[in-house]
Amino acid sequence: MCRGRLYLPSELAGETRIKEDQIDEHDRPERIRQYLKLLEELSIVKKVENGYAYGDLFTALSERARNDPRMLRIAILSHVIKERYSTLRYVFGITQLEPFLHVDSCYYWHALDAEKLIHTTHSTLYHRYQSYYGWSSSWSFQSILSDLMEQGALTEESGYVNGTQTQLDTMLKLKQTTLELNPPIG
Repeated sequence: MCRGRLYLPSELAGETRIKEDQIDEHDRPERIRQYLKLLEELSIVKKVENGYAYGDLFTALSERARNDPRMLRIAILSHVIKERYSTLRYVFGITQLEPFLHVDSCYYWHALDAEKLIHTTHSTLYHRYQSYYGWSSSWSFQSILSDLMEQGALTEESGYVNGTQTQLDTMLKLKQTTLELNPPIG
C-alpha cells in the first residue's frame, strides 16, 4: 500500500499503466484521481480499461529527455505548472511556493525573453514583482530574494541580481521543447 505518495508517470518506467487497484490502495485515492484527471487533460496519461497508460505528450517528453528520469520529471512538472497553475492552486492547495515562484519568475521571464542572463537591480525586480503580483512589503520581498539566493536560484554580483546559466539553459531547452510540441497556430 502506498502511503502519502503520489504516482508520477516518470516513476512507472517499468509499467505500461497505472492500475485502478493501485489508485484504490493509496491512502487518498480521490486526490490521485484528481491528479490523474489533470494529467489526462494535458495528454500526459490517457484513460484505458482498468487504469491509465502513458499519453502522447508523456511519450514525446520522454524521448526529448532521452529517458533521463530527472529531466522527464522537470519537463512534466514544468508543463503542468505552465498549463494548469490555477488548477494546482485550487485542487491541490499548492500555494506555499507561490511567493518564491513569483519573485523567481520576475527575473527569469525577462531572461527567457532575452534568451540570455540579464543583470537587474533589487529595486527593479521589486517593482516588477509589485506590478505583476500586487503589493508586498519590501521586507518580505527581500527575505524571499535572500532565500532564493541561498538556494542558488538567483545570484548577486556587484549589486545586481542575476540568474544562473544552468537554470536558464534548462528553461530554454524546455521552452524550445514546448514550442516544438505545441507550435503556434496560424
